Parts: sequence; C-alpha cells; structure tokens
Amino acid sequence: MPPASTKIVIRRDQPNGPRSQIYNDALLAQLNTVPGFHDLKGPVMGHEGSPRPHELPTGSLFLYAVEEDTMDSIREPHPIGSLCLMPIFSGTPSFRGLPDSIDKAGEIKRMIVYAEQRGKGVATKLIEAAERIAKTEMGIEYMVVETLLILKGAQALYESAGFRERRLFGGYVQEDSRYFEKWL
Repeated sequence: MPPASTKIVIRRDQPNGPRSQIYNDALLAQLNTVPGFHDLKGPVMGHEGSPRPHELPTGSLFLYAVEEDTMDSIREPHPIGSLCLMPIFSGTPSFRGLPDSIDKAGEIKRMIVYAEQRGKGVATKLIEAAERIAKTEMGIEYMVVETLLILKGAQALYESAGFRERRLFGGYVQEDSRYFEKWL
C-alpha cells in the first residue's frame, strides 16, 4: 500500500482523447516487454491485423489514477494507471455469449498500472471506481474482461476483485486469453 501521506485519486477523461492515447501507448510498450507476447498466435492489441477497434465507442469511460501528493495547480499530476470501461449492448456481435437476461454489460479494456506503481492498490481502486460508475451511472450490473494467459498478475488481480472465469464471449477468438465475469 502507498505511504499514509499519499492518496490515490481516480479521475475521468475522454476515452479516445490524448491522455487515453498516452496510457494506451504505455500499455503496448509494457506488453512488448512481456516474454512470449510476440509469440501469441491470435490478433492481439499491437499485432498486425488486430480486429480490436482503436477508437472506443460512444458511452465508454476512461479512468486514470494519480497520486494526490503530485497534484498541484502548476504541473500535471504523475499518471500511475488507467482503464477503460466499454458498454456492450445486446444484439451486437460483442454481446455474443453474454447472459440473455440483461440488455447491457460492461467490458474492462486497456487496463494498465505502471510497473513501478504495482502493489500499491492502484488497480483495485480503478476497478472499484469502474464498478461503482458502471452500476450507478451507466446501469450496468454485469462486467466482463479478457486478459492474456501470459499476464498472470492480471488474472490474479481480477480473481481477487471477485471476477470468476467464464467462457469466450463477443468477437474474441483468442486461444491465448482467459475471460472473466462479475455480477455487480
């Protein structure tokens, strides 16, 4: 956990804006350092021919974390992590395999916590904020996430946050991934 004098603050910004792109680029840079990333067989973010959209659809949410002690009116706070929450609506290809009892779900996408910030509770705070906003502002009661098999820490994080493994959903065909779900 961070020192008592440091508080993690979660903020919002545009899901396809410049700040989101900075985090997206950082995520890709970190993935490129993971052993085995370039050996994956399916179309993964950053790989040629990936079917994943660069632009997130309207209604998506971008959250980023900063440390309160780096916040002042003169300089931009130091970024430490982010995630996107994308709504998925029934009747769309992305909804395939999701529960028929709902008409909207939320998918966590592009989650990153900078390596030097891991173990401080940043990811947990981001997930908690996304869940709270999903339920109270977006009317979402069911969330899903896809993560690569080689990202063991991410899998452990989602499990510790109450997500349970589920089968493939939507347009994913990735054999090198695990899929998780959570009812809010």
